[in-house]
Amino acid sequence: MVFEELKNFPEDVIEQWIKPYAELSGWPPKVGLDGVPTDRWRYLLSLKPLPWWQNGEWVKCKGSLSIHDLSEGSRDAIVKMAFAYLTGAENEYSLSMSDMRERLDKISEYLQSHKKLPCSPILYEGVDGISVAEKIHRHPSLNGMNYPLRLSLLDKF
Repeated sequence: MVFEELKNFPEDVIEQWIKPYAELSGWPPKVGLDGVPTDRWRYLLSLKPLPWWQNGEWVKCKGSLSIHDLSEGSRDAIVKMAFAYLTGAENEYSLSMSDMRERLDKISEYLQSHKKLPCSPILYEGVDGISVAEKIHRHPSLNGMNYPLRLSLLDKF
């Protein structure tokens, strides 16, 4: 059913981002009065209505990504996640991802060994920069690094 409603999504994007949550939370997402999905989907889909995602064009790119290329919201999320990881502070990320330390340790080890991420982060381009839609837990380890990355950009709205 996900593939039918998100025909413009590449299969690997659905497999690594949407499908795991659809299996846990059901599909299609319930929609609020504002047209934006409710519950967990509200933030997974970045406060955007389903038609917004259905009308985008996915482009696979290769390049480098700096934290400075990201939107303010994505930078803020990465900084908060990194802060919780480095200091042990509690915030919305450390509380919602009980295994955050293990995740970040694992991705840091992978980056050190392979000089790349295991799969593309899922990003979309907005007016305020590139936003991270999924796999945000991979990005605190990118701060200060300039490894080549494969990017999946949802672009051209």
